[in-house]
Amino acid sequence: MQEDVSQGQVKPDLRAVLGYIHSRISSYNVTILSYKFAEYIAKFLPKRTVVYISELVSPFFYLILTNKRKNITTNLKQVLQDPSPVKLQLYAERAFVSYARYWIEVFRLTSMGSVEIENSVVAQGLEYIDLALKDGNGAILALPHLGNWDIAGAWLAQRGYPIVAVVEELKPIEVFDWFTKRRNSMNIDVVALNKQTGVEVIKKLRSNHVVALVSDRDLSNSGVEVDFFGKKQRLPVGAATLALRTKAHLLPSAIFSTSDTKNKMIIGKSLDLTRRGDFSSDATRLTQELAWEFETIIRKAPQQWHMFNIDRNSN
Repeated sequence: MQEDVSQGQVKPDLRAVLGYIHSRISSYNVTILSYKFAEYIAKFLPKRTVVYISELVSPFFYLILTNKRKNITTNLKQVLQDPSPVKLQLYAERAFVSYARYWIEVFRLTSMGSVEIENSVVAQGLEYIDLALKDGNGAILALPHLGNWDIAGAWLAQRGYPIVAVVEELKPIEVFDWFTKRRNSMNIDVVALNKQTGVEVIKKLRSNHVVALVSDRDLSNSGVEVDFFGKKQRLPVGAATLALRTKAHLLPSAIFSTSDTKNKMIIGKSLDLTRRGDFSSDATRLTQELAWEFETIIRKAPQQWHMFNIDRNSN
């Protein structure tokens, strides 16, 4: 009787383990295969068809992704400052088109030649990166979720800039590894966003690298409260903290599409890192200044702000 009970306990455990392994393998296979298939198809697409396909598929996602539609509408309402319902819906729909374009361009990127990458980006403020590297402490490109940063990173790397991208650690880890290998193939170094990120990024900055850090969403729930588009919201303090610790130039930056084939990258002048108080208050001050810079940049192309999440701690 005891043996039966023991066996009865073991069997469900074994089934649970096998079920977990099967689900992980299935999830991994489906996710990776879908990405690889998308990349395979995208590499055959002429540049000008990207916008057409984005226009074609985005209405479907706008209809079915109800939470994301609600979130982007809420965020755009802040940016557009009391828009009419018609205008707000139009911008929300265009945000889905822009995001679809982003993913198609990401999948095309590894098959784009150097000439096409070079011709895809027009840069403004590149001299601020050059000045930062001349000073020898590296540069931090603080970015909002605007446009397609991957193509900007590839463009800078192709020109010889030592680019480091700090990115969210996707799950399963095999997906993160796949994206990392793609970026590495374009000479973009990758640092995962985790507990060791700060240490790794400081090493890169002290080696005079250019670190790209998306800074308009507080993923760690440890950000500071700032005024952002007229309301109190928590933004990550990482960019400001790193700049204060390393004296790396802190450059508000962004990229957004200007036509079917062109993107404009804006690199702003470094924020003033002069110490005015204790470390915490200076980090908060710089994060607020970044928020104001982001407001100006995002208003240039609000429909390309891919902020499909809402800060639940905002007021």
